[in-house]
Amino acid sequence: MIPKFRAWLIGQEYMAEIEAIAFRGDGNVDVYTSLSGNDFYTVGEECELIQSTGLCDKNGVEIFEGDVVAYNGIRDFRLCIQRAFGGTYIAVNGKTTELLKYINEGFVIIGNIYANPELYHFPDVENMVTPR
Repeated sequence: MIPKFRAWLIGQEYMAEIEAIAFRGDGNVDVYTSLSGNDFYTVGEECELIQSTGLCDKNGVEIFEGDVVAYNGIRDFRLCIQRAFGGTYIAVNGKTTELLKYINEGFVIIGNIYANPELYHFPDVENMVTPR
């Protein structure tokens, strides 16, 4: 699998496709997007770098970390995709944790934690781990 990324542009509150990633000598990472022209966004300051899981939902839409999926679109049974141990991905909702590869084809993406933070709120869970 070739790694695929996208970027959440913090100031614009927009998810952008990445054209290039640059690793600077000072340790910073910059991304160039279709919106940036000759400009760049610094990861962690101006954008969040988000990696694909390599899997798709039941509609064939690629799943990225931070996406929120729901079984057949039912909001009461939703899971948030997070990176875990050694590059694997898990789906969590505070009550259950599943390895992403075990999520069956009934799940669809209903949003992500960046553009739709309200989807990450699980009212009956007190100690939910907050994503980066």
